[in-house]
Amino acid sequence: MKIRYILAGIFLIIIQTTLIFKFFSIGDIYPSLIKVFLVLIALKTDLKTSLKYGILFGILEDLYMNELFLYNTLTNIVVVYFVEKVKYQLDFEEIPYGIILIVFVSLLDISIKTAMIFAKTGIFYISATFLLYALLNTIVYLGFRVVLIR
Repeated sequence: MKIRYILAGIFLIIIQTTLIFKFFSIGDIYPSLIKVFLVLIALKTDLKTSLKYGILFGILEDLYMNELFLYNTLTNIVVVYFVEKVKYQLDFEEIPYGIILIVFVSLLDISIKTAMIFAKTGIFYISATFLLYALLNTIVYLGFRVVLIR
């Protein structure tokens, strides 16, 4: 595991959970910097390495945020497995395929959270704001691509 990825992940978790980042939200919806970063890592590394990052970042997010316990760890593992299965099928260096991947991963992330909330509370909730979450993650993905390509 590369220390720069670990430090970048910790930095993104801190940024995402501060009040400063809340100003970049639309309503109560804000992108998941770690999910987008993890997708980029999973596209560049093998499954074992990606899982290590996913589990580490998931545990750190779960400890730092007071959401469903192990939600982020579980979704990170599912995201890594999904990206691993599809990354050799298409050329994700091309922007349209990367956008489709991020939108699908965002919807997968929300589906897992919805299922966990339903299992815990019995409340099933779907909203159009889920698409806004996918849009914000796509914007972050495009921003990360610009920064990482330079």
